[in-house]
Amino acid sequence: MALVIVGLGASGCGGGSDTPDARITRDTGPASTAHVVAAWRVRCDELGDCMAAGSMGNPARMLDVTNGEGGALVECEAPLVGSDRQLSVRLEQPTQFGIAIGGVVTSPTGGRVSGNACSVDVLESNEMLSLRGPCGPNPPTVDTPCQVQRVIIDETTRAVSLELRCTSLDTVDGTGLVREVTDPDTAAGFVEIAFTDCRL
Repeated sequence: MALVIVGLGASGCGGGSDTPDARITRDTGPASTAHVVAAWRVRCDELGDCMAAGSMGNPARMLDVTNGEGGALVECEAPLVGSDRQLSVRLEQPTQFGIAIGGVVTSPTGGRVSGNACSVDVLESNEMLSLRGPCGPNPPTVDTPCQVQRVIIDETTRAVSLELRCTSLDTVDGTGLVREVTDPDTAAGFVEIAFTDCRL
């Protein structure tokens, strides 16, 4: 039951009035009934000059929904591949805001992220931004702007949770308009994301 995510296109900050298109997900299995609870905020990166864009005014985003509820897209897959799990998740209110994390390799019950395929996509319609960058287990750097940690996979209940924090996350079109993706209340905090009814 592979999850295929096709990249979305969007104009950068101040790049016009086009609304970014939502990613397209094709799921070869039955319709997802995954539920997600998450809250985050896209902020001006402390290393970038984006105050003029008004990015500090981006609202906090929150999803507490099941896939399809109110048009929301919620996907969570963590199949075993050999002795590891390969985790891909998506939480999105199409054309408005969302997060997708793919290529997370971890143990059958979670823990530290390994490998080099981890990546993060973030949609923020308040600025018409599509952000993308690699992720890893260590604190964010310019080369790996997102950190994924505390991955927990419950094989009995099919619950999955993780924490995400990004700094210097660039736009898909590479315009250099970097942003932070962090806890809605503090830029130093992690985004906590919790799923139920994941496909394992």
